[in-house]
Formats: sequence, structure tokens, C-alpha cells
Amino acid sequence: MKSSTSPQIGITIGHNAGSPPVYELGAAYLQAVTKAGGTPLLLPTSLPHDSLLSLFQQCSGLLLSGGRDVDPLRYQTRPDPRAKGIDHDRDEAEILLIEIALANGIPILAICRGIQILNVAMGGSLYPDVMQDHPGAQKHDFYPNLPRDAYRHTITLASGSLLQTIMNTDMIQVNSLHHQSIKSPASGLQVVGMAEDDTIEAVVAPHKDWVIGVQWHPECLPQDTHAQKLFAAFIETARKRNKQP
Repeated sequence: MKSSTSPQIGITIGHNAGSPPVYELGAAYLQAVTKAGGTPLLLPTSLPHDSLLSLFQQCSGLLLSGGRDVDPLRYQTRPDPRAKGIDHDRDEAEILLIEIALANGIPILAICRGIQILNVAMGGSLYPDVMQDHPGAQKHDFYPNLPRDAYRHTITLASGSLLQTIMNTDMIQVNSLHHQSIKSPASGLQVVGMAEDDTIEAVVAPHKDWVIGVQWHPECLPQDTHAQKLFAAFIETARKRNKQP
């Protein structure tokens, strides 16, 4: 049953088919959602789709979490050996959840891998390795050599965009833990955040109620004012949707 005060937020979880098989999700996602007033509900992406959708029906928001690489064959015609830890079940499940969320006005917050699968699901493409494939790009993957909350570069936000309005500033500092990034944005997405090297770091879906994708990891910046504002806005939007009959 839905709660009018604490909306349930579906958080996708990757699956590592090692020995033994395990699910993978950083605790910071749950902590960030809880701190902002939401209730996390975990969405294991290897579940049969009917079971996954039964869980998702209880959710008022979708958080696409970070993780291993999207299969390059979903956005280009050839594989790429640089892709790490491809999880076909996760790709398929997250694309399904994105389609349902977009069709039903469910707010989406997409983080790191999340912004990448959001872009691919909507018809865009990725750089399989941003530093090698994007001319002029700087290093963006600093983990595990630096802690996950280390600020690495600044991002310029598009004036008047949903994200800039939430942050109430035109420039923020972020951490950086990725080696892939958006190459060609999907037609339904608007680029609203850029790093100094012209790497795309944030998108919104201007024709949807509330869809934001960020390439950094705000959940790993619990003391950061802008990260707090982002999660607060996401949970508040989910809460308002939760109150609808």
C-alpha cells in the first residue's frame, strides 16, 4: 500500500554471476534515498519480468543505479572488448523499467551507468571509453585510487534547466567514477550539464514530468549541498505522485 509521507523508490540492482552469484548495490544509494525521506525498494534486475514489474508497481520513483557497463551492441554494431562486466539481464530489465516509467510519468533519477542506460533506452549512443574515444577528454575514472567522495572536476549547468533550478547555481563540483559517457544524446533528452572537457555529465527529458540523469555519484556525497538538493527534489516529486489517486 502506498504511503503519502514516504514514497517507495525502486532502486535497480546489478547481478554478478560469479561464484557465488551476488547482487551488487552500494549502501550509499539506500542511505541517500532514506535521508531525503523516501523508502528504498530494491529491484533485482535478474528476476523474471513479471516478478520485477510486480515490485515496480509499488514504486513512485525509479532510481537507476551505477554499475557495470552497458552492452555496446545495444548502441553500435560491433562489440567492444573494453566493456566491463556486461549484464544482459540488467540491460534488458532496466530498459523495460525506463519505458514503463516514461509512459506513466514516474520520476526517474539516473546515476552514472543509469544515465548511460537511460540514453541508450531512448535511442542514444555512448563512448565505450570516454578517455580513449572522445577527443580531448580527460581522465574520469579515479576509483579505487581516490575515495568515492573526492571532487575531481566542475560541471557547468544549463541556465533555466530543471537541474540548474534545483541546484540554484550554474556550476558545481562533482566526483568522477566512470569510463563511459554519452556520445550522441537521445532525441528525447536535453544536455544540461557539461564538464570542462566537453564530456556530457547531465541530461533531462524536457517533455516528461521529472527525468534527470547525472554522470557523477551524488549518493557518495552525503554532505554536499547540491547532492542533497537533487535527492530532496526527486523524493518530493515522487511523494507528490504518490498522493495521486
